Amino acid sequence: MKNHDFKSICRPLLLLIIISMLNACASTPKVDPRVNALQSAYDELAAQPELASRAIDEMSRAEKALRQIQQKPKNMKDEAYDYALYATDRLIQIAEFSARRRYAEDRRQELVREQERLIITARTREAERAKKEAEQARLSAAQALALREEALALREQALAETAQAQQLRTEAEQAQLLAEEKQLIAELAAESALSDAEKAQTIAAAEAAKAEAARAEAEAAKLEMRSLRNQLSELEAQQTDRGLLITLGDVLFEFNQSELKSGAARNLMPLAKALIERPQQTVVVEGHTDSVGSKEYNKQLSERRAVAVKDYLVAQGIALERISTQGLGPDFPIASNNSEGGRQQNRRVEVILPTDTEQ
Repeated sequence: MKNHDFKSICRPLLLLIIISMLNACASTPKVDPRVNALQSAYDELAAQPELASRAIDEMSRAEKALRQIQQKPKNMKDEAYDYALYATDRLIQIAEFSARRRYAEDRRQELVREQERLIITARTREAERAKKEAEQARLSAAQALALREEALALREQALAETAQAQQLRTEAEQAQLLAEEKQLIAELAAESALSDAEKAQTIAAAEAAKAEAARAEAEAAKLEMRSLRNQLSELEAQQTDRGLLITLGDVLFEFNQSELKSGAARNLMPLAKALIERPQQTVVVEGHTDSVGSKEYNKQLSERRAVAVKDYLVAQGIALERISTQGLGPDFPIASNNSEGGRQQNRRVEVILPTDTEQ
């Protein structure tokens, strides 16, 4: 009896427990995958501190909206729920857009600050360079003034000698005309059957006239070359058997470069002026290097430097056909390449103004 009563009591109780478990399982809500997607988007944004820290307010609103749809009230209609999902998605997008915009603005400001720092650094370096150049210019001012005074005096002398050379050239031309006239007379005399003695005398007079014209031309050429050398005295032009020689050291180019320095025009301007005043004078530009590096590279470098000087002269109005260039590399040193001082002397450009008359 007791056993029967126990069974009768346990059976309803067990049934009640089973029913309760079934009701619990049936009431467990299903998770909407759209909510999971929004949660993943929010978590991904929150996991990026450089973005999350720049959209705190927007992130807070998005999080609040996400919590609300995760706790969907039972009486919320489907349309309201769909709109809440859409609004939450937009809030997360707005938070991400705001974070990225502010991150980009911060990066832009960082770049602006870096640019300003680089500009200040560049200006500081430029100021230091300008200060050094000003100091160098100040140290050279007295010497430049003295050289200018000397150059003016030599220019006056060169102008006087140029005028004298022009006069001698005119006399030589007149003598040549006279000689041609006498030669014509001699030819006419020959046609008129003059005596041999008369012909010889006429020919001798013509030859004497030619000799006088040649002497006058040679003298004029000497004066012209002396005038040219005086005009180029500040470039230390030297008379050689090839003509006037001007040696320009490393004042025209930086080491291992073939572009003229910004101040190179100051050294080449006297040469350009002299050539403009003498439109018949030709010029040869030869580049030389030291022996550092390969021979082929040095020959190419020396040729580029000679061409750079030629281009400058052409830009000043000198006819291209008057200028010839040659790159000789390290083949003709004027000092030993075993020391820095010797190598510096060998790095040079030589300008030759050819003449057939020696002084």
